[in-house]
Amino acid sequence: MTLWYLARAAGVVAMIMFTLSAALGIVMSGSRRPERRFWLQYVHRSAAATGLVLLATHVTAAIVDSFVAINSIVLVWPFGSGYRPFAMVVGVLALYGIVLTSVVCAARGRLARSASFSKRWRTTHVAASVGWLLSIGHALLAGTDRGTPWMLAITLGCLTAVAAAGAYRVRATHLPEPRTCLEGPVTMTMQDTRVIGQARVLAGLDQGRLDRQRHLWTHGAQPELTREDYTRLSEAVGPRGRGGAAFPVSLKLADLPAKASKLQSSTARRANRSAVRTACSSPSRHTSSSTVPPAWPTHSVRPTC
Repeated sequence: MTLWYLARAAGVVAMIMFTLSAALGIVMSGSRRPERRFWLQYVHRSAAATGLVLLATHVTAAIVDSFVAINSIVLVWPFGSGYRPFAMVVGVLALYGIVLTSVVCAARGRLARSASFSKRWRTTHVAASVGWLLSIGHALLAGTDRGTPWMLAITLGCLTAVAAAGAYRVRATHLPEPRTCLEGPVTMTMQDTRVIGQARVLAGLDQGRLDRQRHLWTHGAQPELTREDYTRLSEAVGPRGRGGAAFPVSLKLADLPAKASKLQSSTARRANRSAVRTACSSPSRHTSSSTVPPAWPTHSVRPTC
């Protein structure tokens, strides 16, 4: 019976940890401050790792305990469980979704080098959200304490936390970018700084704020670089995105021309369809043979109105 208590307690706390991780992941995506994103991501991963340990404890204790008819086969064939088969199916699917996302996240440093993985990262990460939602359903269907007020309060609190995080992210997405305006003259004083070599970045700051002309005089004009030059620089320096997957910037730059071409083709097709509809709906289409017909696009098929 002790193992059954351990399995129930570990399952409830694991659900709380995964809820905390999900809420912080949603809030982190809407945050624009790098230092805040760093701490949110740290707690997000820590909560997910703690939830995985508790999830393993929950599954192991439930299988080893003899209080209910649950064996290791339920991980492969949950329909054959002797204890609430439908609840076991929901729980095993939640386990698959969470474990899949955890494995992908643990290997994202290596997988981020692949362009196909970079495109499918968000789709793969959705499995964690589905797994969390199924874990809530598993708790409501399989738990022996599912009808108690404290268990219902915990479940409702988990749902409310994720919903509030989603509302915050939607609100943060529609907020304008923060701006800082400096009005009036700015006086800057140089502190004692040890310089090795030529001080290119700090040159001229002791003379006050640099305007455009003084900036160009001090640092020179920016070199004219092509897209290929920026891609090569990104591959050499290796910057990464600020999201959880930390995608290489060079892959995003290399993927921009294909997306731009696809967008341009889609825009051209919409414009052609709009021109066709306008020409078909015009009352002047049934005119005499002396009327000059409209110039149809060469790459589209002239419709039959």
